[in-house]
Amino acid sequence: VSMNDIVRESKVSKGGVYWHFKSKDEIILAVFDHFLDVQLEAVEAMLQSEGTASQKLRLIFQGAVAEAEQELPPPLEFYLMAARSPALMQRTSMYLESYRQRIAQLVQRGIDEGEFAPCDASLTALNIISFLEGVVIIGMSVPKQTDFHAQFDNAIDLLLKGLYKRGE
Repeated sequence: VSMNDIVRESKVSKGGVYWHFKSKDEIILAVFDHFLDVQLEAVEAMLQSEGTASQKLRLIFQGAVAEAEQELPPPLEFYLMAARSPALMQRTSMYLESYRQRIAQLVQRGIDEGEFAPCDASLTALNIISFLEGVVIIGMSVPKQTDFHAQFDNAIDLLLKGLYKRGE
């Protein structure tokens, strides 16, 4: 993407763009930051909603489905961009750590309330994020042989079965 492309798409003068951003790289960082901030805000809203830990995890998975259907750039593109840029990798790592902390708190709440079996909440949160991101990437990348909603419903059901506290 050239600066002229950015100017044309933004409908802002080149001087206006340079007033706010020193370079194309700064624009990319700002777009990246905005995207990640929106993601965390959405997760935070779901975590603040009423319901059990499992209901909130289900909401997070449903949010991922809704987002994937909005034809946003696939998450794989963001991870690939981050892998090529130390600045983007640093931001992605900070985002994933914030995300992991929020999910770990939710898992710990499920454990404390007797809904989930005891486990390492931090490690479990990282695996939940990995599982969710993998389902999104594969679901968006392969030909639509399976209903996307059915794939996500199955994924969250499998995940929750592994977390639920079993009768003693």
